[in-house]
Amino acid sequence: MILRVTFDDVQQHGTDSGGDIIYYYQGEPFTGIIEEIKNGVLIGESQFINGHRGGIQREYIYPSGLLIEEFYIKISLKVILKTGTKMGT
Repeated sequence: MILRVTFDDVQQHGTDSGGDIIYYYQGEPFTGIIEEIKNGVLIGESQFINGHRGGIQREYIYPSGLLIEEFYIKISLKVILKTGTKMGT
């Protein structure tokens, strides 16, 4: 089961070599999904591995909650690859 938290639940601990924020949860590098919520509506999901953004990323329209973008980030040494397409509205 994947741990799901919000940005209020995690702490920022500096940045990685690519300038992205490293996130910790309960004193450990976070592995799981951070959800972004606006007025009770899910507007974003970002997967993290050992504190670093990596894996599935999703963005939703507010307030309908329709998926508008989904892509995958793969962290490989110094390279971040983004793949995916924008969804129709």
